Amino acid sequence: MTLQRPHLIFGEVLNNDVADLIARVLKLNVVLNNDNYVFSHDGEVKCAISNQELGTIIGELESVSIIEELGLVGDRSYEIMLREHSPLRSRIFDDIPLIEDLENKVSYLLDEPSSSYMLFILMKFSDENMFRYLFRRVLLSTLITRMLRETEYALSPFDILKRIIRFQTLRVTSQVNYNATSFANFSNSYLFSLGYNLDLALIPVKATDDLIRSSRIRRIRDSDPDHLTAPRKYYNSDLIHYYQLGISANSPTLEFISFYHVIEHFFDYVYEEDKIDKVRDKITSESFSYKKDKDIKDLIKIITSTRNISQEPIKIVEIEALRLTLVKFIPNYQDLLDIIDEYDNGLKEYYSKNEVAFCRGSKVNLIDQSAFYVTLSSRIYAIRNSIVHSKEGEKSRFIPFKDDAALAKEVPVMRFIAEIIINASAKIM
Repeated sequence: MTLQRPHLIFGEVLNNDVADLIARVLKLNVVLNNDNYVFSHDGEVKCAISNQELGTIIGELESVSIIEELGLVGDRSYEIMLREHSPLRSRIFDDIPLIEDLENKVSYLLDEPSSSYMLFILMKFSDENMFRYLFRRVLLSTLITRMLRETEYALSPFDILKRIIRFQTLRVTSQVNYNATSFANFSNSYLFSLGYNLDLALIPVKATDDLIRSSRIRRIRDSDPDHLTAPRKYYNSDLIHYYQLGISANSPTLEFISFYHVIEHFFDYVYEEDKIDKVRDKITSESFSYKKDKDIKDLIKIITSTRNISQEPIKIVEIEALRLTLVKFIPNYQDLLDIIDEYDNGLKEYYSKNEVAFCRGSKVNLIDQSAFYVTLSSRIYAIRNSIVHSKEGEKSRFIPFKDDAALAKEVPVMRFIAEIIINASAKIM
């Protein structure tokens, strides 16, 4: 596990800068008054935090390390962002108490983020465009007024931030020192226990893409309900069901496989079509003669090259069928690249310069069209195999959650390919 110290990413974190950042999120004015940061609106004080307390929170963040992009780990603490993937959100999630393991001297708490974790998220996503992914849309003035009525004490800006944040965290704390791997193991075991006993699917959020992917899709589509029109094509119902499963899934594994099933639907058809075309080309060639034994043998080779000797049916070479399907439905590869670029202008370069970490999936050749189909189909098929085949000892094996961040980067291109195929295979009404 790679660990990074916060100061290497954020540089020196100053109290004034943090106070200004909080004021931007809460849409309040802030001034330093008598060693207290006072947040107000139209001259009315809403909340405050002492310079010392803010410095303590900054110090807590600087004392830990960042793990897997969105986790924090120290010698005696571990905190990760969670997202609930249960079919129906359960209120049990809100009522789970602090759990203590006296033997290992470890405690587990599902709750709103700690102040240091909240600060980490604010620093990491300081761009105002990211705020809508992190915070619920609420009328802040009304919320703050209600919170002031509910407490006898001065309101901290962190109290307000924790009310409007979209997620909760798991905090694992200990009385003795543990390394990052041990804390991760404690966390995984606890989350399994919740799933087993309470039917709660609480999944660690390990990558920024997990937060913003759906919003990116809406950005490149016309998501205004007033602009909707009646459909003009009949779409294949099986493909629609796979597609709907993909876009409704909260797991990149299910997303990837669902979109793969859309592509796979046409494997038999395109593979047989390719064989028919090759046989037709052979027998209509001017050089072909039914009197020549060599020509007949070549023809037999074309027909039987994929026949499984031990079985009657023709064995489809799946990776080749995948390539042929891409060629058939995406005749101009630049069309797909343009869609990827519009979604995320750094994704094309990622595909071209990086193998898939968990399965050594090929880098994608963006220069030559023919090589593009070969390398993209190889990458997709390697991912598919690593998900489907999970025997211990397999070198190219996908591990759920551990490899989710890497797999999530492959999902957009699968979705776009599936959408192109569904549209191209539809019939006009």
